[in-house]
Amino acid sequence: MAGTQRQNTSVGHRFGYGLGQVVKHLRAVWARMEYSLIQSAGKHAPLVKAGLLLLKVLLGVAGLAAVLCAAFWLAAFVIGVFALITFGGKHDGDDGDSPLLQKSGYRNGHAGYGYYMGGMRVDDE
Repeated sequence: MAGTQRQNTSVGHRFGYGLGQVVKHLRAVWARMEYSLIQSAGKHAPLVKAGLLLLKVLLGVAGLAAVLCAAFWLAAFVIGVFALITFGGKHDGDDGDSPLLQKSGYRNGHAGYGYYMGGMRVDDE
């Protein structure tokens, strides 16, 4: 039963197929436009061909530049989100938290610099 097989209809498959159809259509339109320009150019056909080749190269370079620019900004966004997640929630505890919630260790506290435990300075001066 050839008609009852399940076809691959994932979103990626449909997107890729649709994108391929669009590219195929655009290439056909470009080829028709190229052919009509060359036919109407008459004796200047080599010059028109050179101009069209230059246009193709410039469009290719512009497309590559657009892809690289998009990749750069996507990478910058991902690195920024990573930095925000990694370093965004960390602080040194000197912003008015309860002294009992502050970590033990050497720091600059209410009684000056020293070793604090549970919000109280415990070292000798």
